Amino acid sequence: MKISCNGAFQQSDRSGGSGFIIRISDGAVISTGFGKPDKVLEPIHTELISCLQALQRGVNIRLQRVILETDATMVVQVALSSDIDRSLARGLVLELNDLLRCNFSSWSVVHNPRTCNLVV
Repeated sequence: MKISCNGAFQQSDRSGGSGFIIRISDGAVISTGFGKPDKVLEPIHTELISCLQALQRGVNIRLQRVILETDATMVVQVALSSDIDRSLARGLVLELNDLLRCNFSSWSVVHNPRTCNLVV
């Protein structure tokens, strides 16, 4: 299953938006979701929250193999890195890595440029 995620950040009031779409191989949509996180510290938080919401939905509908797509290169880097994250987003990064490694038999996290991610 392909999961496309996206987050948005509003600096002025430290709020954000997050959304995801889950599709099967032929492109049919099987699930979507969105949220409006508040008290967000930095843009990567909304990106990570979007990915976490999407992966949790994947767990809930019993997906086994996922491809997580995001336009945030930092999310791809922290998901694939074995280094200890020391950023303000450390808790979210740990949760993302735990969700991926503990709940899916096969997974990958890939960068999808914003121009290719217009649906989310």
